[in-house]
Amino acid sequence: MRRRSVLILAAVGLAAIGVGMAPWTLADDHATRQISKYVNALTGLRLEVRGAVTLAVLPAPRIKFDDIVLSTADGTTKVVARQLRGQLQLAPLLSGRFVLADTALVDPVARAGDARISGERVWNGLLAQFAGIYRRASSGAPHLNRLTVIGGTVTDAGGERPLAGNINATLAWSSPDAALSLSGNAIFNGQPVQFSLGGLTPRAIAGGGDTDLTVRLASEPLNIDLRGALTDGGRRFDGKTRLTAASISRMDEWLDLRLPLTGVATALAIDATCSLTARGMALTSATVDINDSVLEGALSLRGVENGWSLGGTLATDDLDLSQAPGLARQLGAVMTSPERWRAWDIDLRVSAGRLQLPDAPTVSNAAASLLLRNGRLEAVLGMAETLGGRVKGRMTIIPASSNGVEIRAQASGDSLAASQLSTWLTGSERISGNLSGAFTLETRGATMAELRLRMDGRGHVQTGEGELSGISLTDLASQKNGPVELARMRGKTRFSSLRANWSLTGGHVMIDEAQIQGAAGNLRLAGSMNADGVLALDGDLTTGAGPEAAKQAARFQLSGPWQAPIITPRPPAADSAKPRSP
Repeated sequence: MRRRSVLILAAVGLAAIGVGMAPWTLADDHATRQISKYVNALTGLRLEVRGAVTLAVLPAPRIKFDDIVLSTADGTTKVVARQLRGQLQLAPLLSGRFVLADTALVDPVARAGDARISGERVWNGLLAQFAGIYRRASSGAPHLNRLTVIGGTVTDAGGERPLAGNINATLAWSSPDAALSLSGNAIFNGQPVQFSLGGLTPRAIAGGGDTDLTVRLASEPLNIDLRGALTDGGRRFDGKTRLTAASISRMDEWLDLRLPLTGVATALAIDATCSLTARGMALTSATVDINDSVLEGALSLRGVENGWSLGGTLATDDLDLSQAPGLARQLGAVMTSPERWRAWDIDLRVSAGRLQLPDAPTVSNAAASLLLRNGRLEAVLGMAETLGGRVKGRMTIIPASSNGVEIRAQASGDSLAASQLSTWLTGSERISGNLSGAFTLETRGATMAELRLRMDGRGHVQTGEGELSGISLTDLASQKNGPVELARMRGKTRFSSLRANWSLTGGHVMIDEAQIQGAAGNLRLAGSMNADGVLALDGDLTTGAGPEAAKQAARFQLSGPWQAPIITPRPPAADSAKPRSP
């Protein structure tokens, strides 16, 4: 063949390739009708093409539809996309039919279901979708091997608020009888998320059988790994799950869970055997790691109207919450913000061989429960050992009818080491003996300041034999000059009994009567302490018995901050039958 002929053929070939590679705009709707039937056969949705349709043959036959809408039979829009494009199967194309081998949706926007729909309806709806996809795929309709989403967005049911964006995912399904897989990434509430699903066989769902299932979700606030099997046509999942969160408060903020107390722990990890149905989730043989403290037991979680219901029983040898960030601050916020509770019903019981709270004495053999129902919160410490003795208590928080909350609390202690209690409260051992007592408190308000100023209650405390450190009643009886800081006084006083009754009104503590009896004398105190902890007490110290001893009693005033009070002698003329107020 002459050189000129070769060049002509090469030019013709290149021109043909160029024509094959160049996209052609299709004037008629033949391709649109065929692809629409194909999409409807696969998904049950109707395809509407509002933009141009272009076709290219080389290097592989492909077609593009601009500005498309996918909707249900009743016209409800499910997805709009800037473009639907896909590769065509060559053999059908040669006979004039358009059949997709794989397809991609570019910049699709899908609307989520109504948030008021129950989880059970959503679950059953997904199962119906998988069963329908398999039946349509196995009925002889051409099979789609791969669906890719590029730059997708999911909005709320009204299409107004984005729920997730920048979704890039691929769904692969090699044949109707094979398992499908899904993998991709997205941005959810400002956080990048990677996700995958594998092992799911639509044929098993449609036939009411069993299928493997693996689900993974990875993000900075939360990681979930789920492995097991769907049984009974997908109505139940049984397997293993692992959940980890580096920060519970960060996870709560990200998912808007409105957990009552996220400050209880920083890190959380849960490993458990998981049973999951449309009604909820049960975790058995659960291991819960909170701040490196390991609890074991069982948990359950299910969706309820407007929120979640959590129940469980957990036990541990050692629960260390000493480093819980901002627990006291969060507790205060929760106490005055009952709207946070309404998203949850909680029935949780925890026992700990050792419990350590922030800035609190160590507690042993503690059994506690937390019950939250319809906005009413009840926390109970059934019995625990601390400060050498035993304590128990209960606190109830109820949303007030108008604003704020009502709080009722009660507690009691028995055989507590007074030396340990005084060391914890003041930093030094000021008293020894076995202490017992009880108190009740009530208050209401919308802020911590209101709760403190409206607090009412009463209590009592007593102990048998013991010793006062840093003060001698004999020296106190001879004290003529003052004022003297109590911390500067020295000496010790043995006593046979100590008892005190107090009441609380409007945040002010009234010491109705406090008595210390011993060989060195009898000391009686009465007065008050205001909401800032400032004392104003009158004291009478008698060193004998009878009327003459009462006349010669040493009288003084105890005033100033309770951590560092000042003793001032009180002349007889300053006597008053009524306690003073600071």
